Amino acid sequence: EDPQFIRLLYLITENIRVSGYPSVAVYNMFPALGFLLKGHKMLLRNRDEMRAFVQITFIEHLKNLDKNDQRSLIDAFLIKQQEEKNDSDGYFHNENLKTLVTNLFTAGMETTSTTLRWGFLLMMKHPKIQEKVQDEIARVLGSNPPRTEHRTKMPYMDAVVHEIQRFANILPLNLPHETTVDVTLKGYFIPKDTYIIPLLTSVLRDQSQWEKPDVFYPEHFLDSEGKFVKKEAFMPFSAGFPVWLNYPPSPHPPPTDVRAVMAEWLSCLATTPDV
Repeated sequence: EDPQFIRLLYLITENIRVSGYPSVAVYNMFPALGFLLKGHKMLLRNRDEMRAFVQITFIEHLKNLDKNDQRSLIDAFLIKQQEEKNDSDGYFHNENLKTLVTNLFTAGMETTSTTLRWGFLLMMKHPKIQEKVQDEIARVLGSNPPRTEHRTKMPYMDAVVHEIQRFANILPLNLPHETTVDVTLKGYFIPKDTYIIPLLTSVLRDQSQWEKPDVFYPEHFLDSEGKFVKKEAFMPFSAGFPVWLNYPPSPHPPPTDVRAVMAEWLSCLATTPDV
């Protein structure tokens, strides 16, 4: 019921929708044509509105900032900013705070909700897989809520969530990147400040890496004994080793939240095309 929160949700959803416009794809590849295109302008306008909201929020936090009572990530950031206020090259400045909070809203919330929607759709599409997941949930969890330690005991559930991310491919072009130094990759020289658009689809649907690349097939992540196996070609959100909050370095975001929500949902009801 919070109108500000609803507005933020709208801005995030709108930006995800607009980012799929052909004009935005053209702009990402040929920025010089921006004056002829409109889609990216809407993205930038929505981004600025979100950043303005974040700025108002951290100004309010500053009024009651207490080092011994840190209420949120914003408080922790502002306290660190005060500790390093004499460091002109420091990380903890206002622009980074606005970017950090905006990224948490967008990258954290939207990707999770989109993955869950794909999960619901694919479970309706594949009732036998849904039934197999529910059998595993009932056997391992019973009437208990899912916990982190249950993950290793539910290899099929783990495989299904990973396959949802692979098959859904919700970020096929990833996000634009830029090299910060000269790079040589497999014999190709890429100079500093080169605009890079990685095509994740080429990996997630690579016929040399997946037995059935165009089919929803959880067995991609299971060995002959039914144990979960990691795949190097699994990179639904790019490669590299970012450190996610409360997680060790990982080549992709941990799907723990998605797994927990799906386990709760599938333990309570079955999803059919009629639901």
